[in-house]
Amino acid sequence: MSESSSIYVPTASAPTPVVTGTPTQQSATPRTLSRWGWLRGAILPAALLLVWEVLARVGVLPPNLLPAPSRVLATIWQMALTGELWEHLGITLWRVGLGFVVGSALATVFGALTGYSRILNQLLDPLLQGIRNIPSLAWVPLFILWMGIYETSKVVLIAVGVFFPVYLNLMSGIQGWTASWSK
Repeated sequence: MSESSSIYVPTASAPTPVVTGTPTQQSATPRTLSRWGWLRGAILPAALLLVWEVLARVGVLPPNLLPAPSRVLATIWQMALTGELWEHLGITLWRVGLGFVVGSALATVFGALTGYSRILNQLLDPLLQGIRNIPSLAWVPLFILWMGIYETSKVVLIAVGVFFPVYLNLMSGIQGWTASWSK
């Protein structure tokens, strides 16, 4: 037996709990936040916002590249009041929704095909794994060249981002399920 574990020996007195694991695991206390403990996590972001605000107001940061946070919030508020923000938000949500549906649908088809068929897995998976390793930012100029700067390239970029997590999880889930049922 290892030194870090002990065996429970019943006695007439109150039972002694069984202690297992390493000493560091035994002495670890659960992490809890006090009533105001979350405030500690907000100190650094608040300080960075304050520094950003000061540097923008003094003129160190160019206002056309990095305007002050107060100016950004004022612009957001103004756009919300005029309705322009909600129009842009609606278009963005439509792009995200359409990209999610297209990417999920294609990933479901390819994930099911490569999960159920060993031959299709050997044919398709190496190509898809190679494409998966292309960074998302590398697709941007290609999609703009191939599809223009319009909605199609934006939706396809979102679909590519959605495709691989769904594809990989579905394929491995089907392979794990069929392996466990074939025993």
